[in-house]
Order: sequence, then C-alpha cells, then structure tokens
Amino acid sequence: MKKISTLNPTALTALLLLIITATCAFSEILNPQFSAHRHYIIPRYMGLSQAGVALPEVISSSLVNPALIHSWHVKSEYTYSGTLVYAKDSVFSRYVITTGASWRFNETTTIGSIYRNLKREDNNYQNDILICVSGRLFDRSTSQGAVNLGMNMRIENMKWEYPIDSLPVYAHVHDAQIHDTTVLMGYTQSPYSNESRNETRLLFDLGFFQDNIFPGMDFGLTFHNLFTRRWKSEKPSIIHKDTTVYDTIITIVNPDSLLDTVIIDSLKHTNTWTDSKGRFPKVYKRMTVGLAYHAPIMQNKVELVLPFDVEFLGLFDKKQDVKVGLHTGIEAWLNKKICLRFGYAYAPNYILGSPGDIAFESHHILSGGVSVLFEKVRFEVYIKKQDWGVGSSVTF
Repeated sequence: MKKISTLNPTALTALLLLIITATCAFSEILNPQFSAHRHYIIPRYMGLSQAGVALPEVISSSLVNPALIHSWHVKSEYTYSGTLVYAKDSVFSRYVITTGASWRFNETTTIGSIYRNLKREDNNYQNDILICVSGRLFDRSTSQGAVNLGMNMRIENMKWEYPIDSLPVYAHVHDAQIHDTTVLMGYTQSPYSNESRNETRLLFDLGFFQDNIFPGMDFGLTFHNLFTRRWKSEKPSIIHKDTTVYDTIITIVNPDSLLDTVIIDSLKHTNTWTDSKGRFPKVYKRMTVGLAYHAPIMQNKVELVLPFDVEFLGLFDKKQDVKVGLHTGIEAWLNKKICLRFGYAYAPNYILGSPGDIAFESHHILSGGVSVLFEKVRFEVYIKKQDWGVGSSVTF
C-alpha cells in the first residue's frame, strides 16, 4: 500500500483525465445488439435506406411500424400476407433469414408474426420472434384517413463470443471527507482468450399511422424499444474487491488547505458466468416520425412515392446527446407491376462506444432496389454498401 503526500488537485485531475483518455483510445468497438435492432433487412425499406415509417406493406412492415400491416390489409383488401427474405449485412455476414405471416381478423384488427435468424461467419447468432397486433384507433373523417395503432412484442435471444486482449477496469475513488465517489475507467491485459454473452430480451414497439393527412400525404410515427426487459449471462465478469494490490491512499491539499484522504478500489475479473436482469439501456429507445407523398404522373402510368423519415436516437436518455438521423428515397411504380427505388440517409449506421459512454456516429448511406409484381406474388432485391438481400411476398 502506497502513500503519497502533497499531491495537488491539478495532478489528481490530470490522473483522472489520463485514465479516461486511455479508455477512449479503445472506444471504437461495434455494439452487436444495436446493429441487430437497426437493420430491418426488409427489401423495400432497405432499398430506401430504411425510410418508410409511413409506407404500409405486408407483415414485414411491422418491424418498421406495427400500425402499417392493418393499414395495408384494409387498403389492399387481402386477408393474408406472407414473406420470406434472405439477406446479409456488415454485422450478420453469414445470413439473415426473415419469415412471417399476417391475418386481417376483421375490419378493425390485424395480427401477425415474424421469425428472424441472424448469424455471423463465426457462428455468433441472434433469434427473434415478433408478435404484432394492429388495428383501428379512430375512423376516417371527411377530409383525412383513419388512424391506426399497432404494438409489437419482440423476444430476442443472442449468443455472442469474440476474442479479447484487454478488459475494462473500473476504479472507484472515495473521498473520505466529502464521502464522494468518482469513477475511473481504464483497460488491463486480459488473462482470458474469449468473452462470451448470452442474452434474452423482451421489447415492445408502439406505432401510429394515418393516411391522407394532406392530399397525397401519409403520416407515420413509431416508438422503438419503448418497454424493455432483459436477462443476461456473461463471462468473464467483474467482481468487487474492497482490498486489492492496486489499493492506493493519496493525500492531497485542497483549496482550504485541508487534508483529504482518497482511496482507489480496483475491480477484478473472473472467468465464470454471471447472471443479471433488468431494463434495457435507455439509449436504445428511439422515435421515428415520417411522411410519405404519393404522386401519379404520366397519365397515371407511373406512381412516385417519396418517403421522408426523421429518427431521434438517445431521446429518452438524459446522459446522451440526442442524435438525429435522416432517411429518404424515391420509388417509381411502372403500371403497378415494376418498381425502381433509390434511398439516401445520413444517420448512425451503428454505435461506437466505451463503458459508460456511447457515441453515435453518422454516415452517408446509399441504397437501391427493384420489385416485380406477378399477380399476388412479389419478388424484390436490394443492395447497399456491405448489405444485400432478396425476398418474396405473397398475398391472398
């Protein structure tokens, strides 16, 4: 145990900044959970760079806005829909398989379900099951369309393992006089080769949709991950140690020339499974609001669709700055049989962060896609940087 006398406050502050700076040097790590939530892997929306919170579609649209499937069923007058999509992206590089079906129970209620299997080349994976209930909230008025409401319940299970060469260390600095605690963060060499995590999550989304709020203009709103619960097991895990070889007593001279005693307690790691449960971090809650404009041209032979979504990330977390993502694009339907689409977004494509500090990083995102409709069957393809997918949907 070391004792250092007359260490002034400036030196202690420099020590804190040094350790925090060292943490930031290791901050650019991909957060797999957030990426899984962000990537809908649905051809129409991916072709529009994930715009479309106000674009009704078959059951797959419930991933974007759970209110959309009832709106689509009422407009199309079909009772059932089904979809199957095969895709790859920058995180789940082996495959993402999505399958789902919906049923319009009556004029006021539609139910649907989706299953997704997302897998990496290293066999890390995630399984999702989604149950959606969507229906009429307010009837159509003389000048505006009906308001529909939808809710998703998502159950997600993931298994993640990756090699590590360092582990985060949290040190609590206790000031004996003012009984305050400051958290230091740093990294130490890991004695273990891999880090493992098993996690199950229960999440809820809430969405609203109204068509024709203005002539040719539809409106959509979604709250993602609004209610959450998770059960997590991970190793190696941090264990608290009141007394370790890293314990240090630092005596400093404060501005009032009084002696303060500061004790630094280190935390160690163990290569055993540790279970925990609780709410999902607030930073993953987000809100998306959007419009979609429809305009027939060339004597109604071509219909243009222009969606525009604004996404707010970190809106519900007071510790984070709110980050805004913009998603837009254009669709051109030729004789209602062939669709060409292009999308652009300036938005976070993933989260970069370190323990206790998550940073949102925005990127320019371009995408494109094609749809071909044969009677009641549609085939689609989309492509964007590091991502691509093909899919099919059927209605009857």
